[in-house]
Amino acid sequence: LDGMIHAICADDTVGVCAGKVGHELWAFMPRSQLGNVPTNTTRLDGSPKVADVFGYFYGSSTKEYKTVLTFANGTNDAPATYAIDITDPTTPKVMWEHATPGGGANLAIGVVNVPSTGITNLTFIQTSTGEGGPAGMYLAAIETATGDALWTQTQQYKPARGLVDGSAA
Repeated sequence: LDGMIHAICADDTVGVCAGKVGHELWAFMPRSQLGNVPTNTTRLDGSPKVADVFGYFYGSSTKEYKTVLTFANGTNDAPATYAIDITDPTTPKVMWEHATPGGGANLAIGVVNVPSTGITNLTFIQTSTGEGGPAGMYLAAIETATGDALWTQTQQYKPARGLVDGSAA
């Protein structure tokens, strides 16, 4: 609940972590969390996802593999999902930020065949909505390498049959 994602050495036999189990390599606080620091309401929500992604990164015309970490911040004034290139864990690079309505994002990264672009890696983001508006859900397909939204969908939930305004009829 400190509003940061932390990279901590878990294996003391690998590269920069040799002999440093428990050593923090870095921490990242999304810019959308900065306004919440004075009130101690910063928070990341959901499980981070890591995947080896094959794509065109940073405007390159050559496809390559990168290890990408995606995660979502919590329910606050500016919920969003982030992607960080952690191919070299000592020099992480923020790749993109995607603002989302609502909080508590569920994330998935998968390889799919998109008719217009061929086989690509997509990050799927699903959140609940309704904070200050009608309850529902938001779903987006984001190209993992570039952060481009291929599509988004918002769906309002319908009240259960026999209920009026959430109370028994």
